[in-house]
Amino acid sequence: MKHAVVLMVVFMMMFVMVAPASAGPARVAANGTWNDCNFGAVARTAGPNVVVTINITQNFFGTLDGKFVGTEVDVVKADGSAEFRGSGIFTGGVAGTGASGTYRYEGIARANKFHATWVLTGVTDELLAPVAGNGNWTGQFDGVSDQCADGLFSGTYEGSVKVGR
Repeated sequence: MKHAVVLMVVFMMMFVMVAPASAGPARVAANGTWNDCNFGAVARTAGPNVVVTINITQNFFGTLDGKFVGTEVDVVKADGSAEFRGSGIFTGGVAGTGASGTYRYEGIARANKFHATWVLTGVTDELLAPVAGNGNWTGQFDGVSDQCADGLFSGTYEGSVKVGR
C-alpha cells in the first residue's frame, strides 16, 4: 500500500512537470471614451512655468468601465503648452470583470488637444486575479461648470488589457 501511494505521488508529479503550461488569458484590445471633472486647483510659479496640482474624477466607458479618482500635476510653459502626469485609483470593470487598481498617465497638451499614455495595474474583485493594461488617450477641453470649476474634459482611449494570470 505504501509503495502504491508513493508511485501515485511520483506519477502525479511527473504529470504536472510535463503538462503544458497554460499561457493564461490573452491581452485584448481596449477602447472607449472618457470624461472628467477638474476641481480644487492650486497653482504656483516655478521660474518661467506655472505648476498646477489639481483633483480629478474621471469616468470611463467601454473596455474600461468605471471611475478614476486622483490628482494631476501640470507644468504650463510660457508658450501655453503643458506637460502633465496623474495618478489615482480606478474602480469599475475591465473587459467585463470587476476590478480596482492604480491608474497612471502622462502626456502633453498643445492648442486644446491632449495626448497621453496610460498604465493600469490592479486586481479583480473576484479571486484577486491580476489586471493590467496600457495604451494612449486623446482629449480636449470642454468648458467649466459649477462643480468642475477647473475644467471639463473628454476624449477617447485605446490600448490593451489582460485580466487574470
